[in-house]
Amino acid sequence: MVSQMAEIKVVGRGIGGVVDFHGFQSPVGHHLDIFLKGVFAELIEHRMGENGNAASLFDKLSAEGARLCVETMKMIEDGTAEYTPQNSEEATHTSMISKELGFIDWTKPAVEIERLIRGLNPWPSAYTHLNGKTFKVWSAKVIDGSDDYEPGCIYHIGKNDMYVQTGKGALSLVEVQLQGKKRMDTGSFLRGCHVEEGSFFTL
Repeated sequence: MVSQMAEIKVVGRGIGGVVDFHGFQSPVGHHLDIFLKGVFAELIEHRMGENGNAASLFDKLSAEGARLCVETMKMIEDGTAEYTPQNSEEATHTSMISKELGFIDWTKPAVEIERLIRGLNPWPSAYTHLNGKTFKVWSAKVIDGSDDYEPGCIYHIGKNDMYVQTGKGALSLVEVQLQGKKRMDTGSFLRGCHVEEGSFFTL
């Protein structure tokens, strides 16, 4: 992940100059009269682990972003900041996140669904339906599936396990939440709710 200053406007000359971050102004003590757009003043890269999700990433980048902002402002003030143009070919567009984005399409590969689950935790969360009720999946692991089952089929129920077939591979559900209930590990859920092996998650 990259912390980017997408648009920086630096105006003024001498002690009276300001750095304008979309309305936030900070004095600078050197001669500046430039307009920078689509550049990196400084950046960090963060590799999210296998168990990372949107919530843990937010916490990590909040701390790193605050530190980076202070350091970058100091470099701008000292005149030591180096600006790197953004590579437009690598830039991507993202739309607003909606609740509908969290609906699980079980025909997609297990790897893709697992990433959706992590990317939408804690909001809006990934969900499906079980016996007419909303069923949220907060955490899952990719496992080998079987060609004997259709996507969305809950083909294995164990003491603490629930395996669901996808379009490619399968998912072992780790943490779930049935409508009207608290989120809990799969074992706890199965001890309080009977699920038939061979049943399906539905639209």
